[in-house]
Amino acid sequence: MKKAIILFLISVILIASSGVIYANKIVKSNLIHKGIYVEGVSVSDLTKSEALNLVESTFSFGKIKFIHEDKDWEYDLKELGFFYELQKAVDEAYNIGRTHGFIKNLSEIISLRAGSDINILLTRNENFDSFEPIFEEITQAIDQNPQNATISINSEINIQEGIEGFKVDKESLKNIVQTSLANENSPVVEIPIETKAPAITSQMLRRINGIIGEYTTTFNANVAGRSQNIRLASSSVNDVLLLPGQEFSFNDATGRITIANGYKNAPVIVAGVLQEGVGGGVCQVSSTLYNSVLYAGLDVVQRRAHSIPSTYVNIGRDAVVVHGVLDLKFKNTHDFPVYIKTYVSGNKVRAAVYGDTTNHSKVTLSSEIVEVIPRQVEYKNDPSIPIGKEVVEEPGRDGIKSVTYSVLNGERKVVSRDHYPTRKKVIKVGTGPVVVQTPETAIIETPENQDEGLSEEVIFND
Repeated sequence: MKKAIILFLISVILIASSGVIYANKIVKSNLIHKGIYVEGVSVSDLTKSEALNLVESTFSFGKIKFIHEDKDWEYDLKELGFFYELQKAVDEAYNIGRTHGFIKNLSEIISLRAGSDINILLTRNENFDSFEPIFEEITQAIDQNPQNATISINSEINIQEGIEGFKVDKESLKNIVQTSLANENSPVVEIPIETKAPAITSQMLRRINGIIGEYTTTFNANVAGRSQNIRLASSSVNDVLLLPGQEFSFNDATGRITIANGYKNAPVIVAGVLQEGVGGGVCQVSSTLYNSVLYAGLDVVQRRAHSIPSTYVNIGRDAVVVHGVLDLKFKNTHDFPVYIKTYVSGNKVRAAVYGDTTNHSKVTLSSEIVEVIPRQVEYKNDPSIPIGKEVVEEPGRDGIKSVTYSVLNGERKVVSRDHYPTRKKVIKVGTGPVVVQTPETAIIETPENQDEGLSEEVIFND
């Protein structure tokens, strides 16, 4: 009996020793314990290096590729700052059942072997800011501004088709990249593109099919300075396209009227007086254009008449321009674009407004003088003139008030009411002594010389 007890005790000791030895072997194993996963991938019974190789092949980021038509761009995601902290996860897996005392480590291991799994989540590092320079590079390669359709008119109307523009939709691209990288580690991204139509299309320009308003004036082509100014101003306001709602400024189109800009000296009207100045003749171009605009039914925003009626247009239908002071401005109030042609041929300057002839009714213009204001007369004593004699120093002129009308579809409307002011007539009255003629100094008046010394007023308009 005693021997049996001894044998039993020896067996228990041996079994216990074996259990301790086995438990110690399990705890001190260099393999990751059973029941441990990294993001659902089992790393049980693997060394740390084996586990690292496994998760690297499963979870590592690769390359991202952007494509658009026949172009592509490829970048290494790791270099852009996208990676998983794989080593950290493997270290955490390996340390399970090893970071506490023997008994607690053994308890964790037994629990795992009994089916209590542990899943370690990977830490994901993302640097979406690194895509900004890439987006810029792609944008510069793809983006293309639209090209407007163009029109030119010579003997016929020619229209050049516009070209659509392309633009990378950056916000959509950012969203696609984030979504793609959340689902796969080596995505291929189709670059989202926005198309942009040109502001001016050929469809718009095709509504320009003929002349809806035109006017021609004549000038003396032998006056070199004036002719030069008319030609230069005309070229400045030629080939102008106005879209619906757009406004035109004559002064903006010509720029400053200076010698440096090619303009010459010629007679101009300043404060009702004709004198030599730079740009004489420019107002004939503005007045010609003004009349064509009225016939075309455009809305005149700013315009003023001269102080002296012009000879090249009917009264009330001139338009004076002075840079920075007085301008001719008008607006395209039609629902179609208009195109302005202004040019000089021989001694004529012509302005034509092209538009949609099928949607424009004929306009007629008329002007009438509604009042003539007699000029005042001023007498000035002049001792240098013999008493009883009078000399006209300034002939002056009568003032005029006029009204200009337009008629459209039978409706008569006032275009403008203009006032050309009077200019005082000045007569010098002799108060000096009467010169007694001697036979030696006497001048025999004849029909040929009796009007000698008198002058006739000649008015030139700019």
